[in-house]
Amino acid sequence: MKTIEVFAPVNLAWIKYMGKQGQPPQPTNPSVSVTLSRLGTWVKLQVLGHVQRPDQVQFEWPIGFDPKDARRMERFLTAPVWTERLDPLSWPARVQIETKNTAPTATGVATSSSAFASFTWAWSSALVLPRPEWATDRSLLAEISAQGSGSSCRSFLGPLVSWSENGVNPLDFPFSSGLGIIVVVADAARKEVSSSLAHERVKMSPFFSGRAQRVQLRLQKLNLLLASWRSRPLWDELSELIFEEAMDMHELFHSSDPPFSYLKKKKKKVIEAFQSRTLGTHRVLLSFDAGANPLLFFHPDDRDVIWSSLRFKLGSDVVLLEDQSGSQGVHHV
Repeated sequence: MKTIEVFAPVNLAWIKYMGKQGQPPQPTNPSVSVTLSRLGTWVKLQVLGHVQRPDQVQFEWPIGFDPKDARRMERFLTAPVWTERLDPLSWPARVQIETKNTAPTATGVATSSSAFASFTWAWSSALVLPRPEWATDRSLLAEISAQGSGSSCRSFLGPLVSWSENGVNPLDFPFSSGLGIIVVVADAARKEVSSSLAHERVKMSPFFSGRAQRVQLRLQKLNLLLASWRSRPLWDELSELIFEEAMDMHELFHSSDPPFSYLKKKKKKVIEAFQSRTLGTHRVLLSFDAGANPLLFFHPDDRDVIWSSLRFKLGSDVVLLEDQSGSQGVHHV
C-alpha cells in the first residue's frame, strides 16, 4: 500500500477568472491571484494495487462526503487528459481517500480550486508514469488541474500568480513584509449558485462582451503599481483597482439571465466600512469571489486594528479566518 499526503492552499483572485472557452480550454480573460499559506485542502490517498485502465479504478470516499463532489472528482481523475498528457503505465486499483478543507466549502473562498490542485498533485504520485519526474512538474500538472477547475492552476505557485493564454506564471511580489489576510465568514452555508454555473450565467449579461477589455486595462494599471511598489507603495490606488474589479464581477452576476447575488447583510457592512475608511488603516485591500464572504489583504502591522474594527462592525459571533500570503503552492506533507 502506498500513502500520499498533499496540501494545496487556496488562491484568492485580485483579477477574476470568469470561465473557459475553446479547445483546449483557455480562460476568457487573464487573472491574478494571491496564494495563501494555511487555508486550503488536505488530501490523503492510500493506494492499493494497480490496473491498466482508468475505468477500473475503485474510489472509497469518507463517510458523509458529498456524493456530487465525489462524482465530479472521479470524473476528473479518470478523464482522458491524464492519458493524453501523462500516458500512465498503470492506474491505482483501489484508492482510499481522506480529505478536508481548512476553510468553509463552496462559500466563495476558492476551496474548489485548492481541492482540484491537491487531488491533481496527489494523483500524479498515485499513477505509474513513464517519466517519474512528471509527478512533480508544476507547469504540466497545473495545466491538467485547470481542466477540472480553471483557477486551481494558480494554487501550484505563489505568492502572486497570473493565468492567461500564456499559461500559469509567478509575478513579482513586492510586498516585503508579505500580506496579512482575513476571510470574513459572513455566510458559511454552501452557496446556491456554484462558480461553474455563475461562469455560464454571466455570459448572458450585457456587460460581459466588454469584460476582456476592462480586465486588460486593470492589468496594465496593476503591473505599473507593482513595478513601482518598493519605492512608492500606492495602497489607495491598488485598493481602488481591486475593489473595482470585484464589483465588476458582481455587476455581471446582477445583470445575468437569470440574475443572482451574493451580497448578504454582513458583506454589505464590510463594504460600507471599507468605503467609509473605518477599518482603521488605508493599507487594506478588499475583494470577494463568487460568494458572500469578504476577503481582506493588508500590511501585517495593521492586523490588530483591522481585526478590532471588524469585530466592532460585525460582532463577536462572526468567524474571522486568518492567514498570510505564501510562496509554496501545492506540496506533499
